[in-house]
Amino acid sequence: MPTLTDAHNELVEKRRALADSFTKVVAERRAAHQTAVGAATRQIAPGGATPLSMLAIGDSWFDYPVTDAQVWSFGLAENSILGPNHLPALGALKPQVLSLALHGQAMTDMLGLPKLQMTIADLENPGNWFDGKPDAILVSGGGNDVVGDRLALFVDPVARKLDEAAFSGMLDFVVAAYQKLFHLRDLHAPGVPIFGHCYDYAIPNGRHIYLPDEGPWLQPSLQAFGLSDAESSALVSEIIDLFHDRLASLAAVGANRFTLVDTRKSVAPNTMPTLGWGNEMHPYADGFKSVARRFLAALRLAFPGRI
Repeated sequence: MPTLTDAHNELVEKRRALADSFTKVVAERRAAHQTAVGAATRQIAPGGATPLSMLAIGDSWFDYPVTDAQVWSFGLAENSILGPNHLPALGALKPQVLSLALHGQAMTDMLGLPKLQMTIADLENPGNWFDGKPDAILVSGGGNDVVGDRLALFVDPVARKLDEAAFSGMLDFVVAAYQKLFHLRDLHAPGVPIFGHCYDYAIPNGRHIYLPDEGPWLQPSLQAFGLSDAESSALVSEIIDLFHDRLASLAAVGANRFTLVDTRKSVAPNTMPTLGWGNEMHPYADGFKSVARRFLAALRLAFPGRI
């Protein structure tokens, strides 16, 4: 019979294998990115506009390797905001984005030591960028700090609504993580603006990716406390609005050089392909494209004529 030690060793091995796989995937992304930057550099006409080169860190909204047919292929961000038919293809000039994003990441993962070191190395590598450092840093983070089993922490079981005090504490952590990122940027890429987003009004209907350990992320915790569909939807909407408001407070501080892209109401509020929600946490492809257009608008304001 397997012992607790056996289970622990198996978990450690799985984590190590995942870390090794991610390191390999990022190395492949980095090599392709540097090749693309080199090719784009040679195509810039004298006196012409330089496209944007950006670093992206984040979760499945930047790395969603699932097509609308829900075919899983690790490492392909086919349908995310950064999918090849989305942000990279929407502008007049094609941006070059080096993505360190990985589906399922919480803020602790993105800013934990191994990936922090990776982020610093890529920020400081002039071969990744047109002008020695990135034009911008794109962030998708905070969602995985809330959803899944931990969502139960933020439900008031008596009132059957959001426990605002508990959720405020979680938001304090997300804000602290963003502030750490601002400090990291100031040290290793001073002056580079950061763009983040606030997700959208997800539908807690139990739909998920039909693979082991891939959802659902919302409905189980809400049903466990007896919330109705209407109460569940209201709670999720409140979470998104509070998340937006806290990030907006960071964006209001000029020294942070942080732009919050308001992505609320960018996805159709239904489960219909292709503009609606494919599952509890992710839109279909055209829904992600709608979110990407919000990023495009924000980047065009910050970098006129370069995207």
